Amino acid sequence: MESIVKTIPKSYKFDIVPLGDVQYGNVNTDLDKFKKMVNWIKKEKNCYTILMGDMCEGITIADKRFDILSVYPNLRDRIDDIAMAEYQEMRDILMPIKDKILCALRGNHGETLRKHHGVDFDGWLCKELGITNAGYMALMRLKIEGIHTSPIIFFLQHGFMASRKKGAKVNAIED
Repeated sequence: MESIVKTIPKSYKFDIVPLGDVQYGNVNTDLDKFKKMVNWIKKEKNCYTILMGDMCEGITIADKRFDILSVYPNLRDRIDDIAMAEYQEMRDILMPIKDKILCALRGNHGETLRKHHGVDFDGWLCKELGITNAGYMALMRLKIEGIHTSPIIFFLQHGFMASRKKGAKVNAIED
């Protein structure tokens, strides 16, 4: 687990917007709504975000879950490097708010790509945007410049897929 300390400028009111599981590249992503949210974060004076992981779909043609019909039509001509195409477009969307991103978590889609294909779009995104890579789980202490109080503590985690309670496998079969 990563331990992160971030400091924001003095303000008695601020917003922190978690953004995650956008899965850019999948036809079910509401890209217009996502871009509106990014634009809102950009315009708001004391607004920051935390990228919660799986910003890109990251399911390649070699993956058993791959379905060409689930890929954005404008990305279908880049099937051979779909992960790079998704990454580049997501980077360009987030670039205008890079100074408002407190950190970025790794998601399960990104972790699968990194482990099995050597494609680390979560790491690349952090490096190119100049933001803190929080890994899969982090403890972030948020300090406010010029205000001498205890920091606000955030426990950040991308999460797990499916239910983890007793009987989850049986419930999944039933559903």
